[in-house]
Amino acid sequence: MKKSQITFFIIFAAILVLIASLIVYSSKFLIKTKNAPYELSRINADRIIIKEYMQNCIAQVSYPLIFEIAGKGGSFNPNSGAYWNGTELNSLAYYKSGAGYLNNLLLRQDMGRELSDAIKQNLKSCINLSIFREKGYEISENENTVNATINDNSIVIKLEYPLKFKIGPNTIDFNEFSSILESSLGEIYGAAIDIVNEEITYGYFDKEDFMLKHGSIIRVEKHKPYPDIVYIISKTDSKLKKDLAFRFAIKGKDTAGKEILNYGNSFGCCTNKADGICFKNTDPSKCLNNIYQSNINCGCPKNLKSDAEGCCVVKEQNSDTCELTDEKACSSNGGKFYKDDFRCAKADCANWSCRSTYNYVKDDFSGPSKKHGESWCSYESIVGKGLDYVGTRHYLHSCIEGKEYVEECRDFREELCAEGIMGFYDQFYSKGFCRVNRWYDCADQKDESSCKDENLRDCYWSGFLYSQLKCHPEVPPGFKFWKGDGKAICNSASLDKDDYGNDYPKSWGHSALLYCQRTGDCGNYRNIAEQITEFGYYNRDIIPEQWAYFDNGYTKRGDEFGVKLRLYSTDLSKSALIARGTSGGYARCDIWEAPFAGDCKLCSNSKLHPCTEYRCRSLGKNCNFRSSDNACSAGKLEDIP
Repeated sequence: MKKSQITFFIIFAAILVLIASLIVYSSKFLIKTKNAPYELSRINADRIIIKEYMQNCIAQVSYPLIFEIAGKGGSFNPNSGAYWNGTELNSLAYYKSGAGYLNNLLLRQDMGRELSDAIKQNLKSCINLSIFREKGYEISENENTVNATINDNSIVIKLEYPLKFKIGPNTIDFNEFSSILESSLGEIYGAAIDIVNEEITYGYFDKEDFMLKHGSIIRVEKHKPYPDIVYIISKTDSKLKKDLAFRFAIKGKDTAGKEILNYGNSFGCCTNKADGICFKNTDPSKCLNNIYQSNINCGCPKNLKSDAEGCCVVKEQNSDTCELTDEKACSSNGGKFYKDDFRCAKADCANWSCRSTYNYVKDDFSGPSKKHGESWCSYESIVGKGLDYVGTRHYLHSCIEGKEYVEECRDFREELCAEGIMGFYDQFYSKGFCRVNRWYDCADQKDESSCKDENLRDCYWSGFLYSQLKCHPEVPPGFKFWKGDGKAICNSASLDKDDYGNDYPKSWGHSALLYCQRTGDCGNYRNIAEQITEFGYYNRDIIPEQWAYFDNGYTKRGDEFGVKLRLYSTDLSKSALIARGTSGGYARCDIWEAPFAGDCKLCSNSKLHPCTEYRCRSLGKNCNFRSSDNACSAGKLEDIP
């Protein structure tokens, strides 16, 4: 439990002690005998004390449960198999082959019911009626029920608990206690549904654009522990002065080298009758007793709307104070308003830029400064043109109001990071994006124009090769090579000699090797630690020369290259299929193999880039991975500390 949480609960405990003290104090005014007339003023005072005692108990019990259910994605007992930092999270959607992401339909009232049950159970440890019995009260009680209603900015807790306090001829009756707790759970829940609907519709969610429009009020982190997606939506509770974080998962599927990622919808929309919230791509069998639209192109209105209309700039002595607000509020503060300028591009906002950013090579924050609203890509080796090393991954960084966020693109390079330049108010901003790597049908393209058709695929034409095949992925996909996954794809790059190969076996053989390397985790190539293995390519005419593997040092130069592809691309060629091949051919291309022994500790050599199974396994055949805490070790899993 965090220090701030402990402090908060100590305060609540102090309140309960104070109320108990008031009870003791008020007892001094009680007539000593139970049967004596009891002063009406004392009865009224005790009524207030009892009510406040119960309300404070409700709050003391409820707040930790609100934070817990938010931290697990709307359920106390998720069963998704998706984890973040060792905690299992509720899955709000899941990937199904041929159907895209399907909605799991987390209804507000279902979350409220779970919260109600938990509050009822935990109230038993807080409510202690014996302190009132010790003051002479006879108390009769009935079974209690709890109902939690989650609103956008509050949670109303109603405790139906018939109680009768009797002392002498006087009685105090209660049927219900209620407490209105300030909480943004409902608002953040609405934002979570918005995010899920966009992921379902487009296969991505632009968290930078979202935060630009909502300022620092609501913050969004996105992570991708393969094959899942984890979102963390945070808002600072103004009363408790700490962050309420709603963490949820979108359950993915292991598709690396086996299946094309496709985010097309197959179902319509379901609207919750209770609060009007709409859910995309919902199986109608889950929408019983609610409103279902069968049109798969149905739209869902946004739950979270920004009150900000643009940037308000108030001139200071050395810099500008910036705030996202509306024109009226800006004018009242004496500021200058820029409509729709959510980047505050016209101002020099104090502390909004990221003055130093993450430097992967040095593993510190000595990187170049970035402007508020910028996003950019980073890489772990030479990148593009089919050259990415085995075990590497692409990353998206962004700067929002002085804080740097890092999003991992989907592992196994199933996603690539593309970067471009966008202009706002005569200012230029870098814009990066993690998107699907459309490599699937590159090998089928026989001419340069179809190979380089960015409307349909992400391929590169290596016209310098002397091999028959020249079109290969711009960013080669990664495979679970330790399981043999991707072997058939590598085999499809096996070639028989043509006339040129017969006349010039050495240059043809090296071209066949280079094409094999660029197909995926295939052939003889380097890993993320720059180790070369030579178990994936066979050609009896040649011994591959060192130039075919590049020089050392390219793991430190990834950001010098970059991926020169369209920023937003989701269309796939209708003919795109996972390639299949045979192991024959004069120049035989096979799955890449890891070194026999590697330095497994290198998996965790970055502060911001997580250790993953793919990264770990690429370091050496001796390296084992534990997913619960992302540990990589040369020992057995049970021996990992």
